Amino acid sequence: MTRKSFTETKIIIFINIIREEGLDYEVKHVAFRCLYFISKVRGYKVVARHLPHETADLEPLLHYLENQDPGVQLKWETHNGLLLWLSIVVKIPFHLQRFDTSTSKPIMEGDAAMEYITQTCIDILEERFWRSFGGDQMRIAVCHFIQDLSSGGFPLLDAVVDRWLKALRECLASGDSNVQQSAISAVTALIGEYFRHQPVEKLTAWLNHFLPEVTSNNQQARVGNALALGSMPRFLLTVSLPKVIQQLCTCALITDKTLQWAESRKNALTALSLVCTNVGIAPSSPGGVDQVTLAGIFRTFIDGFEDYTVDSRGDIGAIVRESAMYSIQVLTNTSQPDLLEADLIRSVLHAVAKQSTEQIRRNRDPTIPHIEQLEELRSIIPPPPLDISTEKECFDLWMKLSF
Repeated sequence: MTRKSFTETKIIIFINIIREEGLDYEVKHVAFRCLYFISKVRGYKVVARHLPHETADLEPLLHYLENQDPGVQLKWETHNGLLLWLSIVVKIPFHLQRFDTSTSKPIMEGDAAMEYITQTCIDILEERFWRSFGGDQMRIAVCHFIQDLSSGGFPLLDAVVDRWLKALRECLASGDSNVQQSAISAVTALIGEYFRHQPVEKLTAWLNHFLPEVTSNNQQARVGNALALGSMPRFLLTVSLPKVIQQLCTCALITDKTLQWAESRKNALTALSLVCTNVGIAPSSPGGVDQVTLAGIFRTFIDGFEDYTVDSRGDIGAIVRESAMYSIQVLTNTSQPDLLEADLIRSVLHAVAKQSTEQIRRNRDPTIPHIEQLEELRSIIPPPPLDISTEKECFDLWMKLSF
C-alpha cells in the first residue's frame, strides 16, 4: 500500500469516527488529534480534501462547535479541526433560507443556522477559541475560517466584520510567519468582500489603521502589515495611494534603529511591486502610479541593492537585494518603456551589474527588459556556459559594463 493511499484511508477512518453519533466525545477528540497530526506532517490541504462538505454536515458541525467547552484547553485540537471543517462547509453556494438537512422537517431553520454561524464569529472574537495550548494553530484556523467565509460571500453584520478585521490586525503582528501569511490572505478576502461598497470615509479610516504599523517600532508588525498592504484590493489602495507608497518606501529604508530588520525591508520592497501591479501604472491605468512616483519607487529598489547588513545569521541583506531584484523585474515588465528615463535605466543597470559579482547565486540571475543597448551588452557578456562563480571571472566584465 502506497503512502498516499495509506494516508487517505486513515483520514477517512478518523472522519467516520467523528461523524458517528453514538461515540463518546473523548473518542472523537482522539480522532481530531490524529487529523491534526496528519495535517501537520502532510499539510492542511491533504486533510481538507477528504473532509465532507455537504449541506447536511452544517447542522451537526454547528451543534458540535456550540457544545465545546472553551475552558478545556487540552482539547484545542478538536476546536481547531471543527473550525477548519466548518470553513470548508460554509464555502458551499447554498442559501441558508432554504437550508434543509434531510427530507423531513429540518431541526435547524435557515435563520437559526445563520445565527449559529454569526455567534461562532462572535465567540472567536471574544477569544473563546484562542486561549489554548495551541494558540498559533488556533489563530491559523481562525484565519482560514474568516477567509473561507468571506470568499463565500456569507452575510455578516458590519460590527462582526469590523471586529474580525481588528483580530486579524493582531495576527499580522504575530511572531509566527504561518500565522502572518494566513492573516494576510484572510484580510485580503475580508476587505475585498465586505468593504467594496463602503464610503470613502470608512475606507480611509481602516486604511489608516494599517499605515502606521508599516513604520512602527515593532518589527513583526512591519513585516506582516507591509505584505498586507501590498495585497489590498485596488479600491482601497487608491483611496490614499501616495501615502501608501510613502509609508512602504520609509519602511524599506535602513536606519540605525532598524538596521537588523531585513525582513521588514524585504517585505516593503515586495509590497511596493504588488501595489504597482494592483493599481496599475498611469497613463494606461487611470488613478494608478504616475511617472514621478514610479521613478521614486525605482530609486527605493536601487537603494535596496546596497543592503549588505550582517548579523549572527550571516548576510541578511541578501534577502533585501533579492527582493529588490525581483521587484525591479516585475515593474519593468509592467511599465511602458517611455515612462522609464535613460538615467533611471542606467542606474538600474549599474546596480544589477554589481549583483553579477555576488557569491549568492539567486542574486546573480536578473532579467531586465527595456535595454536600448541590448546588442552592445550581448557583445560584452559571452553566451553560456559562463562561469561567474568568483570575482576573478566576472570583474573584468563588470568593469566593461560600468564604463
